[in-house]
Amino acid sequence: MHRHSMRLPGYDYARAGAYFVTVCTCKRKCLLGEIVGETAELNGRGEIVREEWLRSADMRKEIELDEFVVMPNHLHGIVIIRETNQSVGAHGGAPTTDERDIDKRAYSRTPLRKAHL
Repeated sequence: MHRHSMRLPGYDYARAGAYFVTVCTCKRKCLLGEIVGETAELNGRGEIVREEWLRSADMRKEIELDEFVVMPNHLHGIVIIRETNQSVGAHGGAPTTDERDIDKRAYSRTPLRKAHL
């Protein structure tokens, strides 16, 4: 199945503005919790996702966060990119694995933590 891009042709997604973001788990497996009745109940992994989402604005001064929701197999959120003198946004490159470039990795400032399930 081919998904059509929802991106606007020619739009510079590194520009300041509000962006609706969806991040899905691998193969959309319910790794972050479960639906009980009409409520998403997060497990340990889901709580880590929620905490790290909230930390994003502390780690990245060029953004602020608006509404968001963590579901069992995805996260929806609104990210506001502020005007800065620096380039922000996706650069299209894969994360580096070269130890000399550790400061360039998005996750270099976030310690890995084991989920308490």
